[in-house]
Amino acid sequence: MMIYREESRAEEEALLREQEAARARLQALEDKVKQGKLQKQEEKKKRQAALQATREKEARLAAMRAEIEKAREEEE
Repeated sequence: MMIYREESRAEEEALLREQEAARARLQALEDKVKQGKLQKQEEKKKRQAALQATREKEARLAAMRAEIEKAREEEE
């Protein structure tokens, strides 16, 4: 009877260790997914900032072209 209890306790402890390991693996997976989402959000922000900077630069260049064209017309 004593051996049965010890085996039962050992099995229960092994099961608890397995459950804890499974929880740890799940948490690690969830963290990895969350990190991936954060990284994608950061990349999206960078792309949007670069696009905005490009648009602003194009607008400045267009304004400069317009000023040059206006100056040319005034010279004529």
